[in-house]
Amino acid sequence: MTLISAVTSSVGQLLYTCSIVVGAAWAKEADTSPMAPGRGSDSKQTSISQDKFCTRTFLPQNIAIEASGQENDKDDRVAKTAKSVTSEADAAHKKQDGTCEVYLAPSTIPGAGLGLFTFTPRKKDDAILHGNMVLQTPDLLWHRIFRHIRESGRAIPLSSDEMFHVSEEVLRPRLPMDSYGWGTIGAKISQHDNALIPGLGMVSNFHAGQINIDSSSDPHVDSAGLHRATDPGAGAFSPFYDAKFGATRDIPAGSELFIDYGEQYFGNGRKHMLDVPLAQHFDKADQILQRFWVDTERGYADLTDETWQQLRKNVTSNEKRLMAALPSTLAEAIRVKEEKGGRTGSMHHALRSPDWLKENGWCIDAIQPGLSPIPQAGRGAFAARLLKKGDVVAPVPLLQLSREDMLMYYQDEGGFVFQDGQQLMLNYCYGHPKSSLLLFPYSPGFGFINHGDGATSATEPNIRLQWTASPISHSNWLNKTAQEVLLEPHSGLIMEIVAFRNIQPGEEILLDFGDQWQTAWEQHIHDWKPYAGAKEVISASAMNEECPHILSIDEQEITPYPENVKTVCYISQQNINEKVSSHHQKVPRVSWRSDPQLKRTKNARDCEALLRKKGINKPLSDDSARSVRQTKQCDQIADTYAVLVNLDNQEGQILVDNIPRDMIEFVDRPYTSDQFLPNGFRHEMGLPGGLFPESWMDLECK
Repeated sequence: MTLISAVTSSVGQLLYTCSIVVGAAWAKEADTSPMAPGRGSDSKQTSISQDKFCTRTFLPQNIAIEASGQENDKDDRVAKTAKSVTSEADAAHKKQDGTCEVYLAPSTIPGAGLGLFTFTPRKKDDAILHGNMVLQTPDLLWHRIFRHIRESGRAIPLSSDEMFHVSEEVLRPRLPMDSYGWGTIGAKISQHDNALIPGLGMVSNFHAGQINIDSSSDPHVDSAGLHRATDPGAGAFSPFYDAKFGATRDIPAGSELFIDYGEQYFGNGRKHMLDVPLAQHFDKADQILQRFWVDTERGYADLTDETWQQLRKNVTSNEKRLMAALPSTLAEAIRVKEEKGGRTGSMHHALRSPDWLKENGWCIDAIQPGLSPIPQAGRGAFAARLLKKGDVVAPVPLLQLSREDMLMYYQDEGGFVFQDGQQLMLNYCYGHPKSSLLLFPYSPGFGFINHGDGATSATEPNIRLQWTASPISHSNWLNKTAQEVLLEPHSGLIMEIVAFRNIQPGEEILLDFGDQWQTAWEQHIHDWKPYAGAKEVISASAMNEECPHILSIDEQEITPYPENVKTVCYISQQNINEKVSSHHQKVPRVSWRSDPQLKRTKNARDCEALLRKKGINKPLSDDSARSVRQTKQCDQIADTYAVLVNLDNQEGQILVDNIPRDMIEFVDRPYTSDQFLPNGFRHEMGLPGGLFPESWMDLECK
């Protein structure tokens, strides 16, 4: 079901399936090659407003100023954070030999812009780079629709026929950022999640015949020790981190890394991608090619290019994707047979030489994430090896978006729309108070970089930004107006991070976000106070850290869980399929089944415990795998549970026996996480004088 049709599918409910959330995607130039380039509340989040758009509101993954009047050693959180800084950062910075292993360089796919390359050979299951941050942009498309309704000055109920036409009008022109969403990654935080994964989830391209990397783990979730009752930084950075990608097969050195976007990505309005072949097209092309060789060997067909072209025309007259998957000439078909083992999906040459990568690419593994020692900062970016003065630390590809798209709204029962805060994404963007244009940096690790305020030697900035001189960046956009840049259908601008002094391995990388950002944060600290009831809130991540026994439904009648959390269970598709064979039971009962990669978002389903069967716990061991965020190890608890599991799509419930404790987790209920705090800090980062073109300044500030 498309977003447009879903608008009218249920009265008063926002039920849609967004086509952009199936796979990561590059918002690239249209290309004809057979590959793809890559709650309602009256309260408002903190901002310093000048007029409707001319506001300064930001904070990226971290905050650098200590909250005035706050104790540095509240309970044991700071001590825990300091200890974690050493363990997490040391692990992140273990590679200090100066060898770059991953490059960002022009893609091997014509017209695809940048691509990701491995400089060293990879074995199957090898991790690619560090863990990635995940940035949630909840209900993004609905806020766009609501903005349109608000600007019209009318009330348009969701159940009305007019809503269908409004949605069609608003969503028909796709914006570059619409191509990057992954749907729900990690815990579901809203009704319509749209997760961005800056790094591998946004810089990797797609080629159906050469997929070689994939998501290998969902992100961890925690707020780095901050609590909404005591910390002004709560809700100002993404708590989702360490989403990992790994090799799906052995990968030769110099190979471009390709990820699967999901087949649904290549329809739903992307007309320029209707000829991009998918896996089934390459499989069919292989069969056609094999039959052609048999026919020519038996004398049924001539081995000529004319015969090959006629064959292509006959079998692909109405199938553009199959046509694109087949070799275009007989010579190319012969090369596929002799060099590629007959696999048409391998005929695209996706290798670059080491010298070529060094000459034309940027190293992107010099930054590693870890916990920052800066109060209120959350996580930070650290040097993976020695970075010398003048070194380009990393490229910073930028995605252009409108300041309007960061506004959030809610609709009352009468159909009127009201503004209700701003997206957390604003905290990760560059902008100017006089411009409607924002720039979102999506290179690996960049979202972890904190503000350096220079208050102490430890918080002195050590990097600066500059526009790249690389011809792959659309430098002519610097002379366009903000609206002209926003109308570009793809990303195209690139900056660079440059070290302006030597940065030692393990040292935190800091950037000056500008005086206006600093002023906005200091004002936020001065005005901030916790909202009523904040002390009673216990986050799901805090509960998972303690790993308590799961209370049954009956036990919760006496000792209920906080209203903001619920439990989910990781249930395999096998268990769900067993429901069919138990249809004679009112509530089918099955025994929990393990499965590789079970603990992933797609397998998490709402559940409630009915009873607990006590087991003999395993002894805790220092060398057993544990998350940085855990003080206990759920996988060492031998208790099992009988749980009632709610299935998706109104499929009913199943009773699952013998599910282990480590396959049950707490998650925040939608719209209750720190990201939705009404007093959360919001402000974009500023660019140094001269880097933000005057031609982009299209707003007037009061």
